[in-house]
Amino acid sequence: MLIEEARKRTGMTAGVVHQNRFNLNMYPIKKAVDEGRLGKLVLGTFAVKWYREQSYYDRGGWRGTWEMDGGGSLMNQAVHTVDLMTWLMGDVESVYSTSGIYNHKIDTEDLTASIVKFKSGATATFVSTTCAYPGISTEIMLYGTGGSIEADSDMIKTWKMKEPLDDMDEDDEEQMMLDRYSKGNREAAKFEPDALYGHRHVVEDMICAVRDGRQPEVSPQSAANAVRFVNAVYESAKTGKPVIFD
Repeated sequence: MLIEEARKRTGMTAGVVHQNRFNLNMYPIKKAVDEGRLGKLVLGTFAVKWYREQSYYDRGGWRGTWEMDGGGSLMNQAVHTVDLMTWLMGDVESVYSTSGIYNHKIDTEDLTASIVKFKSGATATFVSTTCAYPGISTEIMLYGTGGSIEADSDMIKTWKMKEPLDDMDEDDEEQMMLDRYSKGNREAAKFEPDALYGHRHVVEDMICAVRDGRQPEVSPQSAANAVRFVNAVYESAKTGKPVIFD
């Protein structure tokens, strides 16, 4: 990985813009996963169901090309959701995928669908498309033996925990989470007025990393997991065979 090698060789600071990790709803979601509140994580559902007109690809001449875009609906539109999947669900064991061009005159794909197995034993589906008129949702859904969470981009839609927080029952905790996080970052920020989110958090983190002599929160090595997954999807779709990770 050239960026990571350069960082180690030069001692310079290097970070990656995976801004969706810093949507305000991601903090409680990640915390719940890390604390084991979902029990045994068994299933994930991730889907980027967006829409792009042909004119979107025609502008600039680089979109939808392998040489300059590096991929289509998966690499361009869905790579940040890939990052969330690997960040939340852990190391990938294998991926089996299909892809195609369904509604655009482009070189790269406008739809992928994958079945993902993780080293933890969990399974997920991952879908990316720019054909879902008029642009529907970005699904980030986690299901376990002790709880389930469903989110659409920066909005929590479902929060069910078998063992709720102290002094709360299951419905009360869900209502608290929906009150805070069901309407996106701007509304959630009213409960945390000092919180930075999205790209603003990434920029602030990089400034602080340089000033304080530390590495940013999203390292090149961490971010490489998403690129590795994307490349595996393309390989599987091309060969018709699953790709097994080391």
